[in-house]
Amino acid sequence: MQYDYYASRRTILDECLTAVTQAAEEVEAARKNKDKTARSQAANKMKQKAEKVVKLEPHSAYLWAEFKKDVSSDTKNIVQEAWKKKLEVAERIEDEEHQDFLKTPNEFNFIPIDESIDSLPSSSFLLTIPFILQKPYLSKDDRDFYLLDNPLRREKVFKTPMVAATSWKGALRSAMLREMVFWWRGQEESQRKSEEFAERRFLLALLFGDEKGEEPVSLKGLAKYLDEVGGEEAAKVYRHKVREYFDIEEDKSMPHFRGRLHFFPTFFDNVGLEVINPHDRKTGVGARGPILMECVPAGTTGELTVLYVPFPFGPSAKDAGRIREETADALRTVAEGIRAMLTKYGFGAKTSSGFGTAEERLPEKGVLAINATLGNYVAPKDKFLRLLDERGRPSEVLLDKNGKLISKTQFKKLGDKKPPDLTNAEFEEFKRWYEEHGQAYASGITTVEYNSLSELVQKAGEIADQLRREESDE
Repeated sequence: MQYDYYASRRTILDECLTAVTQAAEEVEAARKNKDKTARSQAANKMKQKAEKVVKLEPHSAYLWAEFKKDVSSDTKNIVQEAWKKKLEVAERIEDEEHQDFLKTPNEFNFIPIDESIDSLPSSSFLLTIPFILQKPYLSKDDRDFYLLDNPLRREKVFKTPMVAATSWKGALRSAMLREMVFWWRGQEESQRKSEEFAERRFLLALLFGDEKGEEPVSLKGLAKYLDEVGGEEAAKVYRHKVREYFDIEEDKSMPHFRGRLHFFPTFFDNVGLEVINPHDRKTGVGARGPILMECVPAGTTGELTVLYVPFPFGPSAKDAGRIREETADALRTVAEGIRAMLTKYGFGAKTSSGFGTAEERLPEKGVLAINATLGNYVAPKDKFLRLLDERGRPSEVLLDKNGKLISKTQFKKLGDKKPPDLTNAEFEEFKRWYEEHGQAYASGITTVEYNSLSELVQKAGEIADQLRREESDE
């Protein structure tokens, strides 16, 4: 048990904790004597002792400083400040010091790569959105024992601060539902069309799964709320669409189904503390004193990854055009929803107070990859076809040990292994083409990049229009 662990460590720390106390007493004595030099030296000594004790066991040191009654506030503050500095995410465990948080190793491949959608159904798309926190991110972990009442949620093995996939799903669904409700209530009653509300509600059900509260006997929760918002006619149209899509008779219960969106966790490499001080509304005095809350501080970067897989069912089972049309609607709606969630509504805890929002600009390029060939790449010249295999990928002699196209310098060193009659200039031309268009040509994957959330919405809209044009051409 953690309780026993901290109790046993307490005996090891006695000597160091006593040294912190003695240094604090020297600071107090120098203060009374008005000896600035001695006070400065004693303060530095106290800081060093505090850092040493925190290095040995940060949490026990914090507890000692928090609950020890016969020590000064300066002593408590210096130990707590040293403890705060230990709230960092380390690359690995160092033998000489205790580390609580570690980065989740990349070898586990928690996050898919763009090329992975090649093996998924046609029109699947993957959104990778790097972001910068504009306001701190708060969450709640489910650990029984921790120093603070409000710890961050962490990955269970490495203790890396994270946003769970389920949290992303809930935050995005909430944001998109709120946008739909605001759109509906923002219209004049004479202009409202039940069919449009039912269509949007049905699209959200396809993306996130069936609504909670859809019980055979009585409605409750989300299903009841949306019925009240959209009205009786829109509710009937919505349920008819669901039953028709899943080929269920009208007198049968509504089906339970999962959504087409799949989310992946986001890991952070920074931890900080927020302080809140609730005040009594009548007296204006702090009710419980300052409360520390672990957070991921503003300015920290993260990455949101969303996968859409249009598993064919109902009318879409054998209709590729219908799948492309549904994907076009989903892509545009999801992009707009992600922008609203990150910049307007936020994610995590205390979003109503502004926590958990991100900046409009991205720290690096985001990527949208869709398993569809949309005619926005340049086919290779005839003279380069001999450099590609039957799958449209470069021949092995032009690839390095990692499967990447070799550099110009490496090509010059091939000597007799070069493809016949391929000059250095021609290889450079082929390399430029492959880096820009080769992936789309080989796999049928269309990839676009964007630098902001607004640009993501724009690019998603352009691809959605292309998907609709492809469908109409057929």
